[in-house]
Amino acid sequence: MSKHTIRDVKQRLAETYPDIEFSYGQAGRGRMRAHCVSWIGGPAPLDVRTAAGNPYQGHFVPYHFHREPTRAELDEMLREWDIKEAARRAAEPAKRAAAKADGIAKRQEAAADRKRYLALLTEAFPDVAFTVSVKAGRASCTWTDGPEIEPVIKLIPTLTPWRCTRHTTPEWRANAEARRKEAVTQIRIRRRLDKSRRRHEAIKAGIARRARQREKTERESRQLSLVF
Repeated sequence: MSKHTIRDVKQRLAETYPDIEFSYGQAGRGRMRAHCVSWIGGPAPLDVRTAAGNPYQGHFVPYHFHREPTRAELDEMLREWDIKEAARRAAEPAKRAAAKADGIAKRQEAAADRKRYLALLTEAFPDVAFTVSVKAGRASCTWTDGPEIEPVIKLIPTLTPWRCTRHTTPEWRANAEARRKEAVTQIRIRRRLDKSRRRHEAIKAGIARRARQREKTERESRQLSLVF
């Protein structure tokens, strides 16, 4: 691609748009700093660039084309902005009222959900004091001692493990350790009882099997003695 000079650009634009006054200067920073062609009103920047011969060099654009609006275009833009601003201001009270009503409805819904969740938790765990908050349709719950997290989550559908906070006191932890040991003891006792019951049933089955075998042997012996 042949190199374009600013003299070539000026000559081509003067021939294509003799009625438009172009201004030439510098614009951009660093690698994008180059000649700038600006004008008021008239054709679009792409048309002016095409008329200037598409002055490209390398992989970036060394010429900037900037079209400034006329006074009439500025007045029209300001008029449109004033119309939009007036419409926005006129709609602002209704928008604020709708947002306020929506906020009230959401707070009422959150309060109703909070009461309902508290009733469920109190019914399931009457000896535990729960603190429930609902925000954006999601519940958070805090309590001291009492149940584990899993039973609480099952009662409240919008509750998740990372929105639960369960505090424990030293007394409760000591009692919990005692309960854990008691539960382990009961499990071991139940396992021994189950093992003893299975052994007893196996012994009964063996006795019955030997009795049947002995009865079968005696019956076969009687049959053989009758033959001879």
